Amino acid sequence: MPHNRICNNFYLKADVEIANTIVNETLKDANITIENLISYDGRELLCLKNTGLLSAGGTGVINTGGTLVSPLLWSPETPYLYKLTTIIHTKAFDNSFEFQEEAVQRVGIRSIYFNPDNGFFLNGKPLKIKGVCVHHDAGCLGAAVFPEIWARRLAALKEMGCNAIRMSHNPHMPELYDLCDFMGFMIMDEAFDEWEGAKNKWSVGHNIYPLKHQGYFEDFPEWHERDLSDFIKRDRNHPGIIAWSVGNEIDYPNDPYCHPLFSCMSGNNDRNKPASERKYNPDKPNAKRLPVIAAKLVKIVKKEDATRPVTATVAFPELSSRTGYFDSFDIVGYNYKEYYEKDHIRFPDKSLFGSENDHSYKAWKAVRDQEYISGQFLWTGIDYLGETAGWPVHGSQAGLLTLGGFPKLEA
Repeated sequence: MPHNRICNNFYLKADVEIANTIVNETLKDANITIENLISYDGRELLCLKNTGLLSAGGTGVINTGGTLVSPLLWSPETPYLYKLTTIIHTKAFDNSFEFQEEAVQRVGIRSIYFNPDNGFFLNGKPLKIKGVCVHHDAGCLGAAVFPEIWARRLAALKEMGCNAIRMSHNPHMPELYDLCDFMGFMIMDEAFDEWEGAKNKWSVGHNIYPLKHQGYFEDFPEWHERDLSDFIKRDRNHPGIIAWSVGNEIDYPNDPYCHPLFSCMSGNNDRNKPASERKYNPDKPNAKRLPVIAAKLVKIVKKEDATRPVTATVAFPELSSRTGYFDSFDIVGYNYKEYYEKDHIRFPDKSLFGSENDHSYKAWKAVRDQEYISGQFLWTGIDYLGETAGWPVHGSQAGLLTLGGFPKLEA
């Protein structure tokens, strides 16, 4: 599938650049002809064409480009989508075979910009991000659900005024991204809940011991680069995606990273953590390791897509803002510890937003009243399985919607 980078140019025209990555799976050198057809409502608007030669078993990129006059801009209010048809014509260099393949996808045209002083801009206009976080399950229906279930949920969130979704904390079903594009939801796409350190897992119930370590950390050293690259390449053609996140609460206090700057470190939900686990322990991973890994992950993302900002959701800014953890990120997201005012002064080149907030009016008022705060994502949009105090409760009740997808009534 081609990677589409469509740049808006003063909204009078769109300069279209499409990089078609082609793999020659035949045993012979082949001439490749690429046609990228862009249409809307059945009318063909652009026909982009280019050719190239690929050796047997080789991989190459064939670029096409052109200009679309007076483009229809994608936004939550007007989620215009164009049809991109890619026709690949392959002919063996020795004329021994010839065949044609076709792929179709929906793409959008829009511009995004995060300004450290003025917040988030979509298509040149300021817009507050009013988002919610979602898990991948659908309650009793499990994790593999029909798209219609998500369409019903998204419609309810849209009715509440929601305009953005944070995918927590892994790739979600492809149909959900298609729905967000079609229904007009911006997306923060997030990879990894763990890096190379093992987080404590509440296996019995939320904040109830004993703990287990059953996460991605075991696979991170070998698989993080390929997994992250595949993650970006799978989703980067979606116009709804406005930011990539490379980690959720990786800097959670003493879980496992710590630092001598803090003799005692407690997270926002550590009420049952033993005192011994809150204290600085030089045998635990040093938090100074996090900026090193973050820089590497950001570099991987930028290699696959340089058009969107990269972030991570920060759980312990008291320390992370002092270790260099913020340095590699284009934008900084806060989970429950929104040090907006202080960090806006300390990091004047960083755009700030609430990546995971409670439902309080105070949290929203800060975002609403401060121009430089780009927006926020509530935890969560929908109730989900897990993170409970234990049986008989089987799901978190943090959502605006129930597990069944029904809006909750105000008390």
